[in-house]
Amino acid sequence: MTGPRQFMRGEEWHIDVFLAHCLFETLERLKGDYEENQNFLIWYHTLVEFAKSYQDRGAVRARRGLTVAPAESDIGFFQEIIEDELDRLSAYAPDTLLVCGETVGEHAESLRKWLQREVCPP
Repeated sequence: MTGPRQFMRGEEWHIDVFLAHCLFETLERLKGDYEENQNFLIWYHTLVEFAKSYQDRGAVRARRGLTVAPAESDIGFFQEIIEDELDRLSAYAPDTLLVCGETVGEHAESLRKWLQREVCPP
């Protein structure tokens, strides 16, 4: 792990439906390790509805996703779980299908882009 980036007061996170799906799948996989973690509990319950909406493929394009104001502790939490998930996914070929029906490459690309996004001051 490279260490969490600096938190910016007032920043907002824009999470589209596919990224919400990818993050939720990551949280599902890590459930046993994190279910006592407050960040885990908050985000699990926040993302579960978006993950369910992703299952309705026809509605995916019409959904906007969500915008949230993260807590300072969210920065390190998400960096840790995303880096863990990217490491796990790297063991598979990009075209490997996951249980959810998407490919390893699609999940990895979405998570990597979000982790590397530029965050500008509000």
